[in-house]
Amino acid sequence: MFGRISAREWNDHLRHLGTRYPLKVRAQDPPPPTHAWQVTPEYNDTLRRWTATVRPGSVNARIATAATTYGRLSDETKDWVKLRYPNRAWADPSVVQLPLDFRPPIDLSWREIGGDAAPLAVSAESDEIRQTFETVPAFFLAQGVRRPGSTANAAIGQRRLFACDLVLRQPRAFLTNEISVLPGGVLGGSILSVNPKASVPRDVNDPARVVALARFVVPAVQNTFEEVFFQRFLDEPTDELHLSTIYALSQPLEEGGSFPVYIDASFQLMTRYYCHYNLAHATRTLPRFETPPITLVTGLAAGLGDVLYNFILSTQNDFTQAVMDLFQQRSLRGSFWVV
Repeated sequence: MFGRISAREWNDHLRHLGTRYPLKVRAQDPPPPTHAWQVTPEYNDTLRRWTATVRPGSVNARIATAATTYGRLSDETKDWVKLRYPNRAWADPSVVQLPLDFRPPIDLSWREIGGDAAPLAVSAESDEIRQTFETVPAFFLAQGVRRPGSTANAAIGQRRLFACDLVLRQPRAFLTNEISVLPGGVLGGSILSVNPKASVPRDVNDPARVVALARFVVPAVQNTFEEVFFQRFLDEPTDELHLSTIYALSQPLEEGGSFPVYIDASFQLMTRYYCHYNLAHATRTLPRFETPPITLVTGLAAGLGDVLYNFILSTQNDFTQAVMDLFQQRSLRGSFWVV
């Protein structure tokens, strides 16, 4: 038989085999799908908090890591850590970065979403105070979570919602700048010296890390010229990618009851994914933009005046090009892409 067959035809074939031949046929559900960065939440009764393990994913063919404490590792993993770092003394509170295939437990940090959540920003316009809240997904509104900004007391059947973001951090080189004020000599005043530089963090060769944040904030894409020139910007030493968001939904509020003080085992956890694949990463290439020099053509003194004027303007042209280089070289932010 070639081509596709319907589910009904397939079931008829199985029934035929099971009734006419000495074969045991059993229908079995497929296993749950697995993918890179898949999250498995677990409640730790000892610590009374939720943790999560992440299925191994790679960046540039290297397994990502996560931080945990040495005392929470199995004996087998502790032996591996001692072999990996033979010159370091380990105690239970010591923090260790473990590859994800060791299933290190990641402690989750939470923010509240919905009626009891704090506003993201508060602004005043025409004597009116406006508050900005995080949007509650429609699925959780249907489950009984109150809309943000609600001032009414929680009613029977309503729920509370919390969220935690899992973020991938890739170490990289980053840019800094030096702006020095030099004396102007006999002319008086001052001269600015602009020197863009690149710095390399100590962990630039380490694998990417998975961290849990109460709220992931997307970094600004562009900086203004004033922010760059007056050093009011900071090029981060890492690139970040939002992997997933873990939601914790409380049980419906019962009559005469109250919500739990902390996120306990009674909460229902669900994960929304933004990435399912192994990744590659690279920092950006910095193109250099040439600025046309300022020239002055007057024809004075048979052209000798033009030579003198342009010589004076050459310092200004050099400074303008240096400022343009600084403005273009404000970030080495790289990119992730799917392998």
